[in-house]
Amino acid sequence: MEDPKISTELIEAFRPIIEMNNAQFRQVKTMLAGFIATQERDLDYMDGYMDTLFNFMDPLSDTDTLMRQYYNYIATFDPKEAKARIERLEDDMGYMTKIVYAAGLVAHKLHSGQMDKGGNDYFESHLLKVASRGFDWKEKVVGFLHDASEDCNVTVEDVLRMLDAEISKVVDNPEENWWEE
Repeated sequence: MEDPKISTELIEAFRPIIEMNNAQFRQVKTMLAGFIATQERDLDYMDGYMDTLFNFMDPLSDTDTLMRQYYNYIATFDPKEAKARIERLEDDMGYMTKIVYAAGLVAHKLHSGQMDKGGNDYFESHLLKVASRGFDWKEKVVGFLHDASEDCNVTVEDVLRMLDAEISKVVDNPEENWWEE
């Protein structure tokens, strides 16, 4: 069995990239401190520095935290823009993926055994297709749940409670295979 550790050669090959990323991170961190100290408000100017973080950003990393600090600073003078940026960041980083899975699980449970007019499983033939055409996580959630209260003898409030319960399961148990029901 081969050792799963990364080879020394590979580490050395990537060292210049890591060093460059670390240098860019330090520069961006310093620039953000400067923007805050001088109360800079020119988003295009600031974005020119801050956007370099996207080249090597990982979820829940120092780069992610620094970008959120930038958005928190933007919120001090443009809360609407900051909120939109945070939502895009969370969508781009995949943070909302579990909510989409939770909606799919709720839809699958609610429509279990339901067939379309052609005799096909309703979830697979319709809901899965509609959800997959969504452009963002919100549209995908709506795609899965849009027929629930109409076709399944539940209220919208019931669907929201079920969704909340499923979200709690997939978010609170990140190590479990929540996609396998």
